Amino acid sequence: YTRTKPYTDSNATVSADSGPWYMSLTGRDNRGIDQVSTEELSKQPEVKLAFLPHAFYNTPLWLSGDAVGTSFYSTALPGASTLNRVDVSPTISTPFNLTRFFNVTPYVGGHQTYYDNNTKNTGPVSTSYYTTGLGIEGPRIFKIFKAKSDSYKHTITPKLDYVYIPGYEVDGTDRLKAVQMDGVDNSSPQSVLSFTLLNRVFSKKRGDEIFWLSLQQGYDFNQVPGAGTGTSVASSTVGTPTTPGPYVPLQFQLRSKPVGYFIFNMDMAFNHYLGIPDTMSQELGFAAPESAFYLSLDRSYSRQTLSVSPTGISTYFTQATTFDSGLLGFRISSKYSAEASAIYDEILQTYAGTMFALKFNSCCWGATLNAGTHPTTILNSNGTLSQTTETKFSFSINLKGIGDIGEKATPLLARKL
Repeated sequence: YTRTKPYTDSNATVSADSGPWYMSLTGRDNRGIDQVSTEELSKQPEVKLAFLPHAFYNTPLWLSGDAVGTSFYSTALPGASTLNRVDVSPTISTPFNLTRFFNVTPYVGGHQTYYDNNTKNTGPVSTSYYTTGLGIEGPRIFKIFKAKSDSYKHTITPKLDYVYIPGYEVDGTDRLKAVQMDGVDNSSPQSVLSFTLLNRVFSKKRGDEIFWLSLQQGYDFNQVPGAGTGTSVASSTVGTPTTPGPYVPLQFQLRSKPVGYFIFNMDMAFNHYLGIPDTMSQELGFAAPESAFYLSLDRSYSRQTLSVSPTGISTYFTQATTFDSGLLGFRISSKYSAEASAIYDEILQTYAGTMFALKFNSCCWGATLNAGTHPTTILNSNGTLSQTTETKFSFSINLKGIGDIGEKATPLLARKL
């Protein structure tokens, strides 16, 4: 449902930079377009001033940070459905080399965020907390493999990262009142140590990376039985099905392009305590020589543990979703192409959406004609809801060169519903 829910997303950004400084002005508007949908989210606007990582004179200190002011409008917000937020987050780091094998980067940052309302709809609130961490990379190991027509370089890089955000004993009352709009508002306590093993294979003949594999395992010290995470404000959730122990899910990420016209990607988060993945996706892409036609297939699985307590006693159950999607495109000529795509819901055993597109591209402009269907909910005259299939047609024109020079190529696997 999340993947296929129809909505509009209109946005515009103006940016400028000068040396280490970067400034942007962004406006964004999201609206649900179902008949019964009342969802609406706007940033009107967001102003950002960022100081990119820069050495502080001749010292080993590196400074960075940003200040962001955002005005939100959302039908889900308390009160008048508006929220103004200002977030300031400076960071100081001291990267250095430990012998010639290890790159070490310790850092400390501060977060100060102001809101003109809170989740209780009782007025302004501000949150203040710090974060610190340490990153260690290396030593990098590599080996050269030579074949008849090519040579390959395989590198293995270990990484160790630690991230700490204090418990709710640090301004916890206000942190828990912060309205959760995006990642800026997530200040949940953290004490996580992660180990990453990165494998990469490069082709000398193609001058490209053909294989990228990352394995990451984290250990959450806050989920160790008896660990304190600011329990004076919020008690620990150790032992619940969502956080049964300190080992966070194993993250597996694969990106591969064994030949120029074929790609295979895979992502998985494996839950140690349940012995099954929390999320898993596979992507397969193929493009014929000179892009005469292209094909992409992918499968996405996610599992979520939900809690219900109608009698005061929490009962947990698992809800899983599995979607298959595919896209087939033909390049009719240098200017015309056609695409057909569909999404299939394995759980409900029904199609969650289909679409056909006819595209035209020239040197300076392009146009697309779309026709698609998707299931939707309608409000009947008697106040009841019913499910039906909606068919929509749309026509769009793209003027190249406005805000950018030319049109950026669309990744193969992004050409889908």
